[in-house]
Amino acid sequence: MLIRSISILFLSTWVLVMPTQAAEALSSASIAALADKLELTSQQREQVNKLIVRYAAKAAELQKESVALRQDMQLQPLPEMTRSTIAAMSQRAGSVAARHTGSILQTQMEFYGLLTPSQQAEYRRLRKAGQEKTGVSAAQ
Repeated sequence: MLIRSISILFLSTWVLVMPTQAAEALSSASIAALADKLELTSQQREQVNKLIVRYAAKAAELQKESVALRQDMQLQPLPEMTRSTIAAMSQRAGSVAARHTGSILQTQMEFYGLLTPSQQAEYRRLRKAGQEKTGVSAAQ
C-alpha cells in the first residue's frame, strides 16, 4: 500500500519516507546530508535508521486509521447525522492527529538524544537556519 505522506521532520524540512524505503532511509539525500553535516558515526546512523523505520510503521498504522475515518465520514447517512455523530468522528480525527504529532515529536526527541553535545549544538544551529529560511521561529 502506497502511503502518501509518511514524513519525518528534521531541520524544519519534511523528508518523505515510504514504508518500502524506510530501511534505506539514510540514503535519502536530505537525511544523508544531515548525517554528514552532523558527522554521525556508523552506530548513530544505524540508530537513526531504526528510529525512521519505527516511525514509518507507526505513521502507516495512523494513515490506515485516517483512511477508515474518511470512509466512515463519506458513508455517514446525512439524514442520520447528529451532533453526537459529529463529535464522535471529530474525537477520532483528533486522536489520530494527536498520536501522529506525538510520534513525530517522540522521533525528534530520540534523534536529538542520540547526538553528542557538539552534534546537538550543530543540529540546533542547522535547525535555526532552516527555520529562518522558512520564516518559522521557535525556542530551541
